[in-house]
Amino acid sequence: LTNKHWFGEFLGGLNKATSTDQVDKFLKKLEPSTFATSEKIDGHSLAITFTPYNGQVVDATTRGEGGIGKDLLYLFQDTVKFGLRTPNGSYKFTPNDKIVLKVEAAVTWHDLELLNNSLKNKSYASCRSAVGAIMGSEDGAKLLEFLTIVVHQAKFFLTDKQLSNQYNSNFIRSNEYLKHNLSISSKVKLQFNPQFTGSRKETIKYIEDYNRFESAFQNDGIVVVALDKVEEWVGNCP
Repeated sequence: LTNKHWFGEFLGGLNKATSTDQVDKFLKKLEPSTFATSEKIDGHSLAITFTPYNGQVVDATTRGEGGIGKDLLYLFQDTVKFGLRTPNGSYKFTPNDKIVLKVEAAVTWHDLELLNNSLKNKSYASCRSAVGAIMGSEDGAKLLEFLTIVVHQAKFFLTDKQLSNQYNSNFIRSNEYLKHNLSISSKVKLQFNPQFTGSRKETIKYIEDYNRFESAFQNDGIVVVALDKVEEWVGNCP
């Protein structure tokens, strides 16, 4: 449970703002661009690698600090399998294909209540503490039914390099493909971000109307990314 692991996929950090004026000022610097907006869910950031050929999880690592995260493969390897329909009829996944999912492992307020009701001698005050308990427990696999995996983005490592590049260089295409074709064969729930995409003005309007207390998840704000910058980074990563 204390095994540390150097991970190859950068999970990133965030610059923080406390007002829409600050956000708007920053977004103006990035125009013209389409912006993706998501809840900043208070959970654990993970990089989960699976082989679409058979759905097997082959790596699962927390973000950690300084590029060193906790190895959580033991938690997912024998309990979680992904299913993914092929991008087109002419391509078939091979055993060498891999997809890295950048996700947030989270517990909803509803599942927090269910989890606490199932426990005899303890309870968790927050969704984040419940996630930490699942991730850090020898019995964590038994508690996966209370977990939601929120997929933020993916990176494709396919034998067909051209097909990989098509998805790695187009954030919206990649996420739409996963949203409609990725499934999970376990009690873990699956959800997808971003929740909104639009222009700078549309994004600011979305932020102004957003109410964090209506969310199913514990969160501490929202995240805005410029899609062309994300695509540039993902496409250029080795």
